[in-house]
Amino acid sequence: MAVGTSVGKVFLYDIRSRIPLLIKEHPYEFPIKKIIFHYHSRNIVSADKKVIKFWNEVSGNSFTSVEQEADLNDFCIPGSSGLILTANETPKMNVFYIPDLGSAPKWCHHLDGITEELEENYTNSIYEDYKFIERSELAQLGLESLIGSNHLRPYMHGFFINKRLYREVYSATQPFLYEQYRKAQIEKKLQEKRENRIGVVKKLPKVNKKLALKLLESRDRSSEKPPKSELLHDERFKSLWNDADFEIDVESEDYKLRHRRRDAIKVEEQFQPVTDKYYSLLIIIILYKFIMV
Repeated sequence: MAVGTSVGKVFLYDIRSRIPLLIKEHPYEFPIKKIIFHYHSRNIVSADKKVIKFWNEVSGNSFTSVEQEADLNDFCIPGSSGLILTANETPKMNVFYIPDLGSAPKWCHHLDGITEELEENYTNSIYEDYKFIERSELAQLGLESLIGSNHLRPYMHGFFINKRLYREVYSATQPFLYEQYRKAQIEKKLQEKRENRIGVVKKLPKVNKKLALKLLESRDRSSEKPPKSELLHDERFKSLWNDADFEIDVESEDYKLRHRRRDAIKVEEQFQPVTDKYYSLLIIIILYKFIMV
């Protein structure tokens, strides 16, 4: 006797004992919906809403499983055949056929004939040892000259190429691919720097932009943490950055007088011009002192 639980476990019992012979767990841990014994293959078939598992009734080893995208409500296996009919949350039922479980029912015996033909004509896929690449990648590897040869098999929008040949060519062109990668990384870093510069400009206020930029630059150069009451974010000076009446006119005379630099002051403003009369008198005094010495 087999019993399914609400946490995705199946217990196989001998009715003469309360200790289970086997415990089979479903990976999704959904409630078990149905359990049947497939006597022809000596397997137990258990199902939750996501998977149908086939496992040996003696050893508990998994035989196979059938997973579906839609939720499963019920399944049916006609007799001891290998045909599986499932009822899902879809407009149509799904049908699966596993020849190793058993032969097909009499009303669809043609499935056995199709299976035998597939077994007789079975060959390894011609693309098993091939890799699919697009035309653009083919150009990067420099293999466009192979188009039309036996080394490339056209398929849809690209080609199939032997995996060993692809690895050898890829290894040979690796330095060039690394150079492209390096250039892409440099361009990415330059783009980030441009975005950072643009971001500073976007943060400038509408009024007194030059003063705000000067404050931001001085803050960036400072190694210390900026104070909390920073001028740009101080509510007391909010009008300085929003009101046009507080715009600083750097061309006004008052601004120039208050922000004069010593190196910008003209020499004529510090000293009086020396005339020829004073120049002659100065020479006479120097000569007199030289004679007296």
